[in-house]
Amino acid sequence: MLQLDATHDPSGRSRVPGANGHSEFPIQNLPLGVFSLRGGDPRGGVAIGDAILDLRAALAEGLLTSEAARAAEAARGPDLNELFSLGERPRRALRSRLSQLLSNDSSEMSKVELCLVQTSQCTLHLPSRIGDYTDSASTTRQISENSFVPTIRCSRTTNTFRSAITAALPA
Repeated sequence: MLQLDATHDPSGRSRVPGANGHSEFPIQNLPLGVFSLRGGDPRGGVAIGDAILDLRAALAEGLLTSEAARAAEAARGPDLNELFSLGERPRRALRSRLSQLLSNDSSEMSKVELCLVQTSQCTLHLPSRIGDYTDSASTTRQISENSFVPTIRCSRTTNTFRSAITAALPA
């Protein structure tokens, strides 16, 4: 269940151009993903407005410390699986720190601006490695009789590939 906190405050505002009132990525919605710049390696980032905050760059600028830095370090590679394995506490610390950095009140906005890249300059990648899965043309592979079987259901829409990850227990 989603636990709401100060990062979800509807009155929150950001100094990132285009973030306030953005239909998908205002400051209340800071989705993690994987992107690359032309010719660069895939790495973790956070969407805000029409930009992506590069987590590698934020670490290099010293904007993330403690648990937030631990989470960002785990998101530096070509997927977010290591980040997912850390558990809730580091992810929440990262979200909280990012919310502070991207808010109107941020005293570190000059450093933050060095870490922002326009989404239009990026290639987006699948954010995680998916093991066993099901799509509309195949059936679930079971890992073992008593195991938890992850399932992925995919659908294509015009110009968008959306994946909703669900989980099913074997019958």
